[in-house]
Amino acid sequence: MLIRAIASGVVLATGAAHAQPMTMTLNAASEATIFSDPSLAVGEGRVFVGNNFQNSVRRGLVRFDLSSLPEGEVVSATLGALVLSQRGFDLTFNAHRLLQDWNEGPTLGNGTTGGQGGPAGPTDATWTETGLGSPWTLPGGAFLALPTGSGSSQFAGDTLGIDVTADVRLFRDGLANHGWILVSQTEGTTGNVVALSTDDFGFPSITLTVVIEEECRADTNGDGIVSPQDFNAWIQAFNAQSPACDQNGDGLCTPQDFNAWIVNFNNGC
Repeated sequence: MLIRAIASGVVLATGAAHAQPMTMTLNAASEATIFSDPSLAVGEGRVFVGNNFQNSVRRGLVRFDLSSLPEGEVVSATLGALVLSQRGFDLTFNAHRLLQDWNEGPTLGNGTTGGQGGPAGPTDATWTETGLGSPWTLPGGAFLALPTGSGSSQFAGDTLGIDVTADVRLFRDGLANHGWILVSQTEGTTGNVVALSTDDFGFPSITLTVVIEEECRADTNGDGIVSPQDFNAWIQAFNAQSPACDQNGDGLCTPQDFNAWIVNFNNGC
């Protein structure tokens, strides 16, 4: 069956608008610190990144559950972390996409803020182990050498903001989501280290703020505007049995999608 013209009695609202982008902020699902000394770990507590005065390197692991994000195009995704304490000034940190799964573990760190680490248990991610009963393929964490993004901090109280849009888009497209490892650009210099806030002890969580432009099914011709021209585009999609025809989201292209398109159009999307 071909549809060739607009049926009589169809009412189309005028000035139907494209849906506005939606902003969602997620709290970290898991975070941990690994130390160049593989006997140490921090699973519960702050995340430490950098190198202390004892030449002990720390790297932070963080991951988010993206299942609550609505369908649509990811416009931007920003990793945010509050710097609770800092040694050194004008420090920059890279976020690299992790290539292996890992476990947060239960270990508390020693010292005033936990920055000395604690004895690693079998379920803690460490410099050499993922905490899941298997080693990292590379000590220090298996991650892409090219960072996804970077952020800087001058003083305690600053917030790191790291653009990780490219990775979130990949995760939404089905790439395995193992999160990121945070690595200091001055990791080889002693005395440059930060402690990042987590929600383990009531402080603000590490966050991921995602801006999504929800799928606009009524914009059948994809010009960014919901207009009567989209109906002709829907007719073409129906006759071609192409994906844009499916307006009710049932995975099929049927005449019922005609009524669904009218509803979507009058709702502005």
